[in-house]
Amino acid sequence: MNNTVHNEEINYEKIKKHAPKIIEGINRLKDWSNN
Repeated sequence: MNNTVHNEEINYEKIKKHAPKIIEGINRLKDWSNN
């Protein structure tokens, strides 16, 4: 997070690039909660 400007929006692609496991976990939780 040190590489972001404080008022800059963090988009999906940046998260996917730097923390793919977080995206995977969020998607699993989303699928679990929808079932």
